[in-house]
Amino acid sequence: KPNSLLVVGHVRLEVADMGLAGRFFAEALGAAPPKSPGGDVEGEICFAAGASTFVLAPAAEAKAWPGQFYVWVADIQAARTACGVLQTELSQLVVLQELCLKREDRVDVLVLREPSTGHVFMVNQAPKGYDKMLAAAGFLEEAGTRPNLLTLMDVQVNIPPTASAGLTAFYRIFLGASGRRAEGGCKVDFSAGESIRQALTFKEEDGDTEESKLGEA
Repeated sequence: KPNSLLVVGHVRLEVADMGLAGRFFAEALGAAPPKSPGGDVEGEICFAAGASTFVLAPAAEAKAWPGQFYVWVADIQAARTACGVLQTELSQLVVLQELCLKREDRVDVLVLREPSTGHVFMVNQAPKGYDKMLAAAGFLEEAGTRPNLLTLMDVQVNIPPTASAGLTAFYRIFLGASGRRAEGGCKVDFSAGESIRQALTFKEEDGDTEESKLGEA
């Protein structure tokens, strides 16, 4: 895709409870077993999402990401069941919303809340055969049990009103990216071939947007 950056390499999320956050990624989203980021970093763990990685970092004063994450899973019905089990075991709200657009007994979209810190995830069913496409591109193992969490499609970040113009200019001028204006904000495209098409979406919010170290992408 013209003027696209390659991939959203990683998103680093601060979480108040690593155990709860880890269970959310492993059980609710069905991510592959976590790995250590290596190096001198202590206490952090990584969960793969296709070409991208979610890095969880412990923080006593962690706050929810100012926006949401849009991900695809291999089986959204399995994710729905897993979320229900986790929600019952934790006695905490995990499923914020279920959208059944075609049939009342089959969910099409899940809006989930990570129980440790409140990070929000919008979960959709991946297109049929998408896992095979990822495997062919080298982002999933060809053999063995595959994770339910397949890819990170969009990272949404809430920004102050009128900030879109400056962000668009930054990505265009300094990174050679698309940096295009979109309704209510702006968007940056990422593309690593046909199998990986991602976006970084900045959404203008009314009122003040708190500037703090909530994470990084």
